[in-house]
Amino acid sequence: MNPRQQLQAEAERKPRRRRVKKVRGHGGHHGGAWKVAYADFVTAMMALFLVLWLVSQADTKLKEAIANYFRSPGVFNSMRGGILDRGTRVSKEPTLQGEDQEALINAAAMLQKKFQKDREFDPIKDQVKIEIAEDGLRIQILDKAERVSFSTASAELTPSARAVLKEIATIVCGLPNPIFIGGHTDRYFFPAGSLYTNWELSADRANAARRFLEANCVKPEQIRRVIGYADTELLFPEDPYAPGNRRISITVSRMNLKAVTNRIGASPAGAGATDPAKRLNEKKLEGEGAVTIGAPDELPKGVKQTREP
Repeated sequence: MNPRQQLQAEAERKPRRRRVKKVRGHGGHHGGAWKVAYADFVTAMMALFLVLWLVSQADTKLKEAIANYFRSPGVFNSMRGGILDRGTRVSKEPTLQGEDQEALINAAAMLQKKFQKDREFDPIKDQVKIEIAEDGLRIQILDKAERVSFSTASAELTPSARAVLKEIATIVCGLPNPIFIGGHTDRYFFPAGSLYTNWELSADRANAARRFLEANCVKPEQIRRVIGYADTELLFPEDPYAPGNRRISITVSRMNLKAVTNRIGASPAGAGATDPAKRLNEKKLEGEGAVTIGAPDELPKGVKQTREP
């Protein structure tokens, strides 16, 4: 074997070294997932502080409007919501109906603020129920066992009822909307053969509320209907003798487009408040609690309401 062949044989016996190709990568750290999580956290915090800032800048009326929307969503769309029946779209359209809805909500907010914050109404504020319903702004003055709006079996307003009605008149007289007044009684009835029943009593109480409202800013042409319901529409049907069934309901009705158009250019709210007849009625109401014109029927002497056996 010559030297050349000998060197070749030795080279074949030695193993060849393999070259390993180094791959350059980013495996030396934990990656960038934490950046995504941190960005999400910062975005959420910015959104939170933005909402808190917007809420702090909103005025009371806006907050009341938002609260009323969530209490009775059916008022704002055509779906059923709360105690409201199916109705038409009102406030989502930029029409006169939307302006009417806004005016009713503002009036409700002003009344709620007045009765909640004025110390004068602390004893009776839980007897005033204010809500935006399908037919409009509904205000109800409920009786309680120890606090009533009228004397027993009488249509004479108590001082507390007059104070509540005066505040209601101050707010609603600035609206052109028609007003409906209803009187309600419980199921206590007058003895058989009596000429005076719950029908007369509820109608007289509604009429007494009408006279007081008219004597305190509300225009007579605003009031379209005065109804005595007796005990036919109980607020607590499970307990027909509950004091809360005795109440006065005042509904500031919604206005359709035609009615709103007809009222454009009408006399400003409160016009006629200095009329001599109104001043006379106000003085009589303050001194006597009633006026002679349209006075309620006289109760039979010695007659008291009784409960069904």
